[in-house]
Amino acid sequence: MSPNVQWYKISISNNKWLEFEELFDKALSEAPAPRNIALFGQSSNSSNDNIYYLATDEEKYILPFIQSFSGNPCDSPNLAGLPLCSGDAIFADSLKS
Repeated sequence: MSPNVQWYKISISNNKWLEFEELFDKALSEAPAPRNIALFGQSSNSSNDNIYYLATDEEKYILPFIQSFSGNPCDSPNLAGLPLCSGDAIFADSLKS
C-alpha cells in the first residue's frame, strides 16, 4: 500500500446512496488518469446511514467531492468483507495487502 494513501469516512442517508454513488462516478471520471481512488461501502448502521470509505493517493482531484459530502479523514478500515463500490480495482486490491 502506498504510504500516501488518505482515507475518508462518509455517511450517507439510505435515501441518498444512489445519488452519492452516481456523483462519485462522475467525479472519478473527471479526475485525470491514473485514478488511484477507491470507494468501499458498508450498508446501514444503527442510524440507518450507509457508511462509505474512500481511499486515495490523489486527494486534490477528489477532495471537492469529499468535502461536498462532509467526509472526514479516518484510519484505514478493516477491508475484510467491505465491498468495492467503485473506483480502481487494482488500486483497491493493493490496499488489502
